[in-house]
Parts: sequence; C-alpha cells; structure tokens
Amino acid sequence: MKFDTIIRNARVIDGSGEPAFLAEIGLLNGRIERIESTLSGWSPEELDCSGMVVTSGFIDAHSHADLSLLAKGLEHEKLRMGVTTEVICQCGYSAFPVSDRYRSLRSKTFAGFLPGVRLGWNWSTLSEYRRECTSAGLTQNIVPLVGHGSVRMAVMGDSPGHPSASEMDDMCRWVRQSMKEGAFGLSSGLIYPPACYADSAEVETLCRIVAEYGGIYVTHMRGETVNLIDSALTEAIEISSRSGTPLQISHLKVIGITDESKGKIAGVIARIEAARARGLEVHFDCYPYTEGSTLLSTLVPRWAQTGGAAGLTSNLQHTATRAKIRRDIETDTTSWENWVQSCGFGAIKIGSLSKRGDDRMVGRDLLSIALDRGEDPMDVLFDILIEENAGAIMVFTMMTEADMLTALVHPLGLIGTDAIPCPQGQGRPHPRGYGSFPRVLGRYVREKHALTLEEAIRKMTGLSAKKFGLKDRGMVQEGMAADLVVFDPGLIIDGATYEEPRRVPEGIEKVFVNGRLAVSEGVVLEKRAGTFLSPQSGRLPV
Repeated sequence: MKFDTIIRNARVIDGSGEPAFLAEIGLLNGRIERIESTLSGWSPEELDCSGMVVTSGFIDAHSHADLSLLAKGLEHEKLRMGVTTEVICQCGYSAFPVSDRYRSLRSKTFAGFLPGVRLGWNWSTLSEYRRECTSAGLTQNIVPLVGHGSVRMAVMGDSPGHPSASEMDDMCRWVRQSMKEGAFGLSSGLIYPPACYADSAEVETLCRIVAEYGGIYVTHMRGETVNLIDSALTEAIEISSRSGTPLQISHLKVIGITDESKGKIAGVIARIEAARARGLEVHFDCYPYTEGSTLLSTLVPRWAQTGGAAGLTSNLQHTATRAKIRRDIETDTTSWENWVQSCGFGAIKIGSLSKRGDDRMVGRDLLSIALDRGEDPMDVLFDILIEENAGAIMVFTMMTEADMLTALVHPLGLIGTDAIPCPQGQGRPHPRGYGSFPRVLGRYVREKHALTLEEAIRKMTGLSAKKFGLKDRGMVQEGMAADLVVFDPGLIIDGATYEEPRRVPEGIEKVFVNGRLAVSEGVVLEKRAGTFLSPQSGRLPV
C-alpha cells in the first residue's frame, strides 16, 4: 500500500496515558491510516525515528492568539514547540462579536494584546473572523470560544451597569449566533472590564445557551488571590452546575508569594475534586512557570477602569481620583484582585509597551525603575499607564514552584500557554509562548521526575482533545487526524528565558499538521496546513 508518509521505528506515546510502544505509522490524506509493529507499504517520504518519541500534536488549551493569527511573523512560533492546535478566545476576550456601534472601542481595547500592530477590524461575527483568518493562512488548527466580555462590549460598550432586558436579549443572540457558527463554548474573564461588572446571573444565562449546543464554560475566575479564590471558585462551580455546562478553570493558581498564599492551591484542588465527586465535570489548565503575564492595567481597581483606557488614564490624571486609586491599592485586599499587595512592585516587570515608549523599562521591575528615577513605584505605575494609554503588558512573579507543580502534575490539569503574542523586535514577552510544552517534558519529566512522560503527553493531547470534544485529535490512533510531533526525549527542553524569551526549544525534530510536514529540525517548512475546527456532536463527559 502506498502512503504519503511512513514513520518507522518510532516509540509511540498515544495520548491515553498508557505505556509507550514501538510501532510504525502510515499517513494518508491527512489521516493516520495504519499503525503496525512493522508496516508494509511504501512512501516517497519515509522517516527513520529510531530513538525518537512520536506523539499526537500538542494542544494549547489556553491561547490568546486571536489577533496574532492575522499578523505576519507571529503565526508559527508555537509550531516550533509542537503545538498543532490552539484553543483561542480565552478570558472573556474574543475577536468577535464586534458591533458597529462599539467597533472603535473594541479596537482600542485590544491594542494592548498586540502592541504596535494595526488591524482593520472589518468583521463582526465568528464566521467573518474565521474567513479573515483562513484567508491569511493558518499555521495551526484553531478551536474558537466566544468571549463573554466581548459579547458584553458588543451590546453595552464599557458600561459598568447591569444589562436591561433588551440588552440581555441582544447578548443572548450574539452567543447563540456564535455557537451556531462554530464556537466550542463561552469563556469569561471576570477580573477584566467590562466582564468584571457582570453578576453571576448574567454569565449563567449565557451559559444556558451554550449548554443547548453541547458547549463548555471556560473561566478566568473572579479572583485568584488568597482572599478571593474561595468565593470565585464557588461562583464558577455554581454557574456550571446550574447551567449544565462542563467547567474548565483557566490557569489555576493562587496568586501571591506571601506565607498566607503558599500551599493554598492544594485546598482549591480538593474542592474541585469534591465537585467532581458530586457529578460535575470540572478540569483546569496551567502552565509550567511561576510567573504570569497580563495587562498592566490589571493592577488598578476595577472602578477606576470604567470608561476603558480613556477612562483609566483620565482618572489617573485627576489628582483626587489618583489619590483614591492609590489608597485602594495600599489598603484594599478583599473587594478586588490586589496583585501589588500579593506580589509587590519588585515582582512586577514591564513586558511590552504599546506605544514603543522608553524601551529601557522593558524587562525591568517597577521598583528598580522607581529607584532609578527617584520616584515612588506607585507613581511610576500610574505614569506608565498614562503614557501607554493603558496598553502595556506586565510579567510578574505570582507563585512558588512547589505550588505551580501541585497543579501541573494533577491528573485533572491540561497544559496551556496563556501567552500574549508580541511582535518580533518588541518587548520581552513571557517565555511560555515559546517554551511551555518542551519545558514540561524536559524540566519536569526528564530532570525533576515530577510526572511520567506518558502522563505529561496525556495532559497535552488526549485529555485536552476530550475536554473540548475534538474526537479526531489528541490520540495516535488509526483514523485520527495526522497531527504529530517527533521529539528526542533525551534532548527536549525549552530554550526561552525571561531575558531571551524568543529562543526556540531543543529536541523537537518534526511536526506534522494534518499530515503535512510543517517543522523539520526547528525550521518551519509549511505555514498554511492548519484549519478552523468545528464542534462535533455527541461530546462525552471527561
């Protein structure tokens, strides 16, 4: 029999968690056609993978690549670390829906997510956005959610109020249309404006529509600090339970490097296990780093962000309001996520600047910048937000390695990067966008023995595919899509660091996307093998 490609002498880890086995794999028409111990047949392309491991392509369970799909030069970075599928539109932010009334606001709000890149925003719906991305060409397979914050903004702009009955109807219509057009579920980011102004009932109402289409609820919870995470987890579980949507908790952690925060994650996971024991389907994702990254504006109270970037910068330039913002950051640790108090200015670094301001600040923490300037670090924070129109990205230390590992090794955890793309030559993005998956396999499997290779691959592939209902992905089995990674288990490791975040990983030999060889020894050969995936009926509980 003729195959498009034959992979010989491979050590296969199939994504189920079961032990590796030796096999040969025949690829045909974008699928895994045959798996045998010794494969008969021929192919114009035969690969001898002696000493290598072959797995299904890695699934980034938490990606912020929504806009980078449309930006040249950013689309293939994750491909080099074996990612063949990305679940996008996370934390309540999706590139759709976009209403004509608030199109300009959407463009300004998203500026910080892709510094220095201008996009046309000439789409409104998921279908139109998918058409734009497909026209640009897709490196990976894409699994879209629909963002609650984006839905709210399409109807209410950045208003902090509760929706009227008609506004709620409009939000429901946007969600229903998105689900009909191929969204896999609803995401929320309940610490970010405007979603942070919503109550549980609003989110639950939208989740009920998602449940009608067999979708899931993916949430960046309302709080991740030690004072807020218990109530936030209760809210997430109750929304899931009442609406009938399976729950995926985004980047599970307890933010803080104080003694009060350390070790708290074990109790949080115990509550997740208890919810599962009651019959609720709950999982979470995490990344293999102790630092996180998000918008710098997240450091100020939510009320100060009313009116979006313009409202925040105006508030910071008003003497009395600026003083009130300072007081809240200095004293309030219960009504909002106060990361300055949880982590400290010395743990918060500038990752990128939207206006390409003083690049000497990039990679440096707020405390050291303040010392150099002879200023108070709070004033440095406020002034950067004003100068950058609230568009700066930060990277900050948020937990210990022990706490990170508690989540990383747990069997309910998927792997995601949570990476915010940054154009080449700009800023210092978080290295997780370039090294997460090889870091798990190199540092935490091979070097630290924190989990087995088979279990790590299950979390990166089979478990993620099942959670999002991808019936033909995530496993090395006959009939599955030929998304495959070939790597050297003795060499694989992340190369990206906080000082050099764009360094490519080592040990990734080959990457196939839909049967096409996309990466060979770190070189991207095929940039257009991906596609938008569509939800499949009959998703099974995980």
